[in-house]
Amino acid sequence: MEMTQLPAVAKSFVMYCPKCDGDKFHTVLVHVSSDTAKVQCDICKKKSTFKMSEFNKSAKLAGGLSESPLSTSKASNSKMTAAKFSTAKPPSKSKGPKKETGARQNQLNKEHESLYLSLMSKTNQEPMPYAVTALFKVGNKLDHKKFGQGVVVRLLDDRIEVVFEKEVKLLVTQPTQITQTS
Repeated sequence: MEMTQLPAVAKSFVMYCPKCDGDKFHTVLVHVSSDTAKVQCDICKKKSTFKMSEFNKSAKLAGGLSESPLSTSKASNSKMTAAKFSTAKPPSKSKGPKKETGARQNQLNKEHESLYLSLMSKTNQEPMPYAVTALFKVGNKLDHKKFGQGVVVRLLDDRIEVVFEKEVKLLVTQPTQITQTS
């Protein structure tokens, strides 16, 4: 099915988003000409140009559409679904950075464990319970309900970086509560 007119302003439809790397809902912001509109991805908010002529070409290459690409206005709560179509290349198969495997992952785990044990042994203080309002310094031990015991290694504006047994986490704290070590 060939599209004969642009989707109305404020209407949502599904098209390929290169930033999201997939078919996502886009909302028409403004009609630029009789076959061109500015659209915005509902997920990543990237603005792009939708050209009806390019869509019709890609729809023909994909074997046409069985339904209209228009779905629903955001103003109405209609539960209509949009036909998915693509205006660009299909998503690549590679998703994100490669995960560490085998010997390299074991080495990283050992290095982290060594760092954690070294930090925990540097002070004899009892771990204080973590609370957003608590006062922390670099080197303080803390006890977190989910992550267990850890050591504060860095102070940021409204967060503290803490090395726990299994991982390093940034925890929220009040900016006025952060102090530097003497």
